[in-house]
Amino acid sequence: MKTEKSQYKSSGEWKRADSSAYATARANGLLDKICEHFGWSKNNHTGYWNLERCKEDALKYSTRHEWQKAKKSGYWSAKRNKWIDECCKHMKSVNGPEWTLKACKDMAKKYTKKSDWKKYSSASYESARKNNWLYKCTKHMNNGNTKISI
Repeated sequence: MKTEKSQYKSSGEWKRADSSAYATARANGLLDKICEHFGWSKNNHTGYWNLERCKEDALKYSTRHEWQKAKKSGYWSAKRNKWIDECCKHMKSVNGPEWTLKACKDMAKKYTKKSDWKKYSSASYESARKNNWLYKCTKHMNNGNTKISI
């Protein structure tokens, strides 16, 4: 496809100038086609934050919270594009232990119902959910399927 000229230099500039048109294009799944048409970056619709910029900026901070607070646009671009773990690998967790599969299983063993585990240890539950470990962590739970002996 031959690229055409636009009055905007990037999709980010277009977004700032005409947010309604940008939102409509995004809602209808047309951003990639429009970016290709005008020769704008497909991977980053803001026109500024790409993986390298996010990684470089993240290095200035020691926690995700600090980064999010200082540079919301970079942080959320990394999160939206699923670069967040790569950008933050140098950062320490300040939210308690690292939730490995073993740690999640150990925490889940303290509960007999998923709802209690989620309520009382939401961080471990969410880590298990995000990593597709829920089944592995909750095998011991009856999950409401109590067997009745006759």
